[in-house]
Amino acid sequence: AKSFITFTGREVPIHIFDTFEGHPAAAITSHDEHHTVGQFGGTDVDTVRTLLAPFTKLTIHKGDVSGSLPHLAESTYRLVHIDTDLYQPTIVCLDYFGDRLCRGGAIVVDDYGAPKCAGVATAVSEYLAQTDDFHVWDMRTDQLVLVRR
Repeated sequence: AKSFITFTGREVPIHIFDTFEGHPAAAITSHDEHHTVGQFGGTDVDTVRTLLAPFTKLTIHKGDVSGSLPHLAESTYRLVHIDTDLYQPTIVCLDYFGDRLCRGGAIVVDDYGAPKCAGVATAVSEYLAQTDDFHVWDMRTDQLVLVRR
């Protein structure tokens, strides 16, 4: 936490969203053929909370991100990291955070281009077809970075 505070000059709010139970059934679509209900469910909320305890402005949202986002207070974001592996929650996150990202802010989309996460690339393509608000950087590391113009 100390190095992050030094970088920004102050501690900033951090929000983490995770089901902590793996992929929910409602989030898996035909775009996500390599994923199953409950996959990646081995993460424990208390372990994550303990690891990130130095961040005093941390909020952990347990549950499906699609259900959590509508309850957030309106805010502007500088950095968003999306790592849902699935089409539906990726498009939900892009729709929500894309409109709330500050100019020069970045969205990092994990698993973009990963063969087993084809739904992520589909969600990004559909989202970008509706907007020209972003510079798009394909990192060729299965991550895509969108920077708000």
